[in-house]
Amino acid sequence: AGKSYILATSPARRPGMRFANGEWLDLDRTHPLFWLTAQNLAPQTFVNFQGVLDSKGNATAQVNIPPGLPKLNDMAIFVAGVICDSKNKNQVIQVTNSHWFVLP
Repeated sequence: AGKSYILATSPARRPGMRFANGEWLDLDRTHPLFWLTAQNLAPQTFVNFQGVLDSKGNATAQVNIPPGLPKLNDMAIFVAGVICDSKNKNQVIQVTNSHWFVLP
């Protein structure tokens, strides 16, 4: 509870990235969607992808799919993130599990 979190998305889980504490993030860090979401550059679409964990240690994020999105042939999108020290966001405490959803 009270720690900062940063989430990101990617259409693949490899190649991932290892942090200094040995934790591994299973997202394709080479894909532009990863950087767009990790840097919070689309906050209207990827809502609450950065913030502070609540008193129970939970984060609540959502993805707003824009109307008129072209059919993406059931494309899977993976989501994962890091929990960081609130004063030093470069200090990763823990990496979250990867979750996924399918775009229609």
